[in-house]
Amino acid sequence: MHLPTKRKGTCQENAAALRWHLSEGESRVMGPDNRTAKHAAWLTVGIWRINIRHMAKSSKALVKQATGKNLGKVVTAGASGAEFALNGRVASLTGLIASILQKPPKNIQLPQVREAIKAGLPRSAFDLIRNNLGTTNEKLSGVVSIPTRTLARRKHFTADESDRLYRVDSVFQKVVEVMEGIEAARRWMFTPQRALNNLTPFECSDTEAGAEEVKHLLGRIEHGVFS
Repeated sequence: MHLPTKRKGTCQENAAALRWHLSEGESRVMGPDNRTAKHAAWLTVGIWRINIRHMAKSSKALVKQATGKNLGKVVTAGASGAEFALNGRVASLTGLIASILQKPPKNIQLPQVREAIKAGLPRSAFDLIRNNLGTTNEKLSGVVSIPTRTLARRKHFTADESDRLYRVDSVFQKVVEVMEGIEAARRWMFTPQRALNNLTPFECSDTEAGAEEVKHLLGRIEHGVFS
């Protein structure tokens, strides 16, 4: 059986190759124990794992390019809507804090988050949230009350600015969880909601009280109480 190795294909091509190798192996079954088919399956699983590792490395590189930090195995989304699913999560400030502290995200608890916010989040935190939301600097600056002229000078945010950024991020993370996808989450964030006095969840995230109301609304949606 010939296994093509000359070039790396697209995801679609790799999937097609996987199906071809499996069917090719199955068509050459010899003996009652199906050794040839099993051998073909083992080979293709190995090829597929190599391709998955290559895709993961490419995705992590794009995360680093978008945020300025190595965020590890997470999902990031740019304004174009591209999505890279590795661990089923959207790139978050918790992941960014984990990378700064050089710890796994699962080990980041409230004390570490509070200390990072008080110390001031890096400029890449703003870019991460903007890319996740698929919005502009101007719109996000308005919600977190950081003037664009100030933003241009910032390498690290103040504790208050960092707290406001974390507030918006925590709201969006909850929206992604409830809506089960970043594209649906984006649409919901920028759609006026009757339960929010016809404001968008994004607009309501400009204050702690508004952000809490958005989370309450999401809780009702989770339990099937639509408003």
